Amino acid sequence: MLYNKIQERVYNSKDLEFRASVEGEDKILEGYAALFNTRSKLLGGQFYETIERGAFDEVLNSEDLDVVLNFNHDNSLVMARTTNGTLQLSSDDKGLFFRAVLPNTSYANDVYELVKRGDIFQNSFAFLPSQDGYSVNRDENSKYDLVTITKIEKLRDVSAVTFPAYAETKVEARDDHSEEETKEEEKTSVSSEIYRLKTKLLKLK
Repeated sequence: MLYNKIQERVYNSKDLEFRASVEGEDKILEGYAALFNTRSKLLGGQFYETIERGAFDEVLNSEDLDVVLNFNHDNSLVMARTTNGTLQLSSDDKGLFFRAVLPNTSYANDVYELVKRGDIFQNSFAFLPSQDGYSVNRDENSKYDLVTITKIEKLRDVSAVTFPAYAETKVEARDDHSEEETKEEEKTSVSSEIYRLKTKLLKLK
């Protein structure tokens, strides 16, 4: 099995949170883009996959790290970037964690509202493992191979996405506003403009 091009994996887990929140004047998205030691669903009808803890350590420490947060892996919908500090990435015991300060753009505001409402609740990442950074073994519980990734060579993006490929990261919306402000925001979040832009965004995948 060869990983000779960028791979995309998606998570949707009840155990991990994906949050939309407000800090001061900033709108924040944060959550896990990848989970360690979690078996993927069957990929390409051929294999399962897991990522070992530490697989991202080297790439996250590289001097030329340049990763974006986008929507549905669409680079025309960039919402944050590591090179300017608006996107922060870290590896912990659970997986690859990200925290992004969103710009005041129409699509970023729409993604924020969709996460807060629960329409978008999955995270993804696009990556390329090192040539010697994975092993392939037969899954003892099935007829398919189990690929274990131990080292990521390139990390291109993390992404809020509509549909999963890894079936495992939950998205929750959290807002630090007062109850009265929250009720008012809930009224405005269902405006016709939000629905129009939501439909447009969901069709991009």
